[in-house]
Amino acid sequence: MGLNAYLEAVGSIGYTVASTTTAGAVATIDGKPGKRIAITAYGFKDTGNVAVPDAYFMTALDKSTIGTAAASNVTTITTVAFSAAPATSGNIVVVLDNGTYQWLTVASTAETTSVPISSALTDTAAAGNPVYFLNVYSTAGHYRVKGAAAGAQKSDALEPGIFYGKYKGAPMMVHVIAAASTALCQLDYASYGYINV
Repeated sequence: MGLNAYLEAVGSIGYTVASTTTAGAVATIDGKPGKRIAITAYGFKDTGNVAVPDAYFMTALDKSTIGTAAASNVTTITTVAFSAAPATSGNIVVVLDNGTYQWLTVASTAETTSVPISSALTDTAAAGNPVYFLNVYSTAGHYRVKGAAAGAQKSDALEPGIFYGKYKGAPMMVHVIAAASTALCQLDYASYGYINV
């Protein structure tokens, strides 16, 4: 990355335990304008010693911007065209005028320029504000880490980063889930920083 790359505003998320076996353990990291998220360390496992979970470090798969200014409380946003229509139930993040990254899901069939969202916006979003689409956890475009043995923590650490966000300013989601429907999973921790390249 060169000598001018550096991490700033380091932080950590976790401890997060899945509420159900099918939901998985989920944590989110908001983006920072002009910076890319770098995951520097993580640890996760299942809680019942019955399965080997996977962790998905979900970066934005597509990005757009608000096309027509959105008022607070709207439940459909107009965007400059995404490269493809965001899929129903996929995770989508709108950067609001107050700087908040509002995490939502796509509520129903969307178009590339019109997206129904799961909850009303909590503030206004001006034309040009970023909108990021992460979809759902999968190996398509996301970083997948296989777990260790059942009940054992899988962990790693590396600076300036193990995984990086696809876009500057984009958020990231960490989703830990096991294939076995009887297993609850937990994200023990994920450390991160923001890199300037």
